[in-house]
Amino acid sequence: MPFPRSVKILSLLAALAAPLPVSNAADPAEEKQGEVVKVKRGPFRAVFESEAVFVPAQASEMSFSPQAYEGELRIAEAAPHGSRVRQGDVILRLDDEKARDALRAAVWTARAAERGLIDGKARHGELDSDAERDIGRAEKDLALAEKTLKGYVEISRALEKEEFEQGQRSLKHSIADQEDELAQLGKMYKEDQLTEETEEIVLKRAKRNLEETRTRLALYVRRNAYGEEFAEPVQREALENAVKDKRKALRDLRRGRESGRVLSQIEIEKLENEVSMARRRVERLRADLERMTFRAPQDGLLLHGTVDEKVAVNPLRRNATVPPHQPLVTVARPGQLKARFALKEKDRYRLAAGMPVAILPEALPDRRLAGSVEPVSGFPAPDNTWNAHVLFGHEDERLQPLLKAKVIVTIHDSMDAVTVPLGAVFRKGDRSICYLRGKSPFGIVPRTVVTGPDDGKTVVIREGLGEGDEVLLQEPAQ
Repeated sequence: MPFPRSVKILSLLAALAAPLPVSNAADPAEEKQGEVVKVKRGPFRAVFESEAVFVPAQASEMSFSPQAYEGELRIAEAAPHGSRVRQGDVILRLDDEKARDALRAAVWTARAAERGLIDGKARHGELDSDAERDIGRAEKDLALAEKTLKGYVEISRALEKEEFEQGQRSLKHSIADQEDELAQLGKMYKEDQLTEETEEIVLKRAKRNLEETRTRLALYVRRNAYGEEFAEPVQREALENAVKDKRKALRDLRRGRESGRVLSQIEIEKLENEVSMARRRVERLRADLERMTFRAPQDGLLLHGTVDEKVAVNPLRRNATVPPHQPLVTVARPGQLKARFALKEKDRYRLAAGMPVAILPEALPDRRLAGSVEPVSGFPAPDNTWNAHVLFGHEDERLQPLLKAKVIVTIHDSMDAVTVPLGAVFRKGDRSICYLRGKSPFGIVPRTVVTGPDDGKTVVIREGLGEGDEVLLQEPAQ
């Protein structure tokens, strides 16, 4: 049976009035919050420290960048590192023996190219006259071949035919005459007008002559038939081919004359280019030879190596080889110096131009110089650092390029700043968050803050927190 509603209410009130059980365990909410720190207000100073080296504020680097010389570069003499030089002094000289050999060879090549160009132009000028002479001769040869063919077809063939017919008639007439003579001799023998011996001789001779004439006629007809069937076509074809060959030769000569003109002009242009290249090489080798002697561009301090990108002192010694296109010596103007230091990526945008800098030279531990950061620009070096410079003034002659120092850059200095440990700030997208432990029933409250500079451990809070606020050093579990 269900209890009445009034009984339920009395039971609930009794339970609320009962004392709570005592427990030594920590509140789960407390455990989830983790370590808590209070927001502080007071002085804050953030600095950046780095090893540095003094470099000249103004310097001229000198290298050898050959335009044409490709041989080895070897030092003949060099002024000592750190020596004082005056404008025009010889500070470095490279061995120029191979360069002089290369220059002589280039001069000879240029002279040969010039001679070739002269000959090429002469040949080009003679080309037309030679071609006209050859074409004229070819035209005459063609005309003679055509005339020979026409004479053979129209005259020689008719004469040969007429001669054959005349010869054939003559042989036939001779046969007829010999037949008549032989018949007459027969009649005479019958009438015994000759002796028996004479009769036999004469009759025998007449018969033999008649037979020979008949044979000669047969040979004559066969020879003519052979000529008509074989020899005449061959001769006609030979004459016709001669005409075709002469006509083709003339056509080739005319085409060759046009091609020869173009090719000759191309050859001249090539020779002119070779002459130009040879002369240019001579000029460049002469310039390279002159630049092998280094002279100081101004008064100053001579340094072996470079101070532009990275300080790299490379002592120059006699007979040592050196690379082209790389700084060999630097002439530093006396006076103003800069302190150079490497700026890592994490500090790249912490430093700004104009920030105050304290410079502590290692060689002068009692000196403390004041300077300011110069603007930093450009891309990082291969080691992902930037070259940063501190400009400062001094009148101490003891300070020289390449001396080491320490730079201390004041990033932020305030007597009244709100700060928290750097680990109490968390990034959420494009916002900075601190987890504030509130006194309300809601417990931990995320708070958006605006941060300022930091010193690697502590960060300035510009907006979002106040002195005494309690923030978590660990992001609470969700």
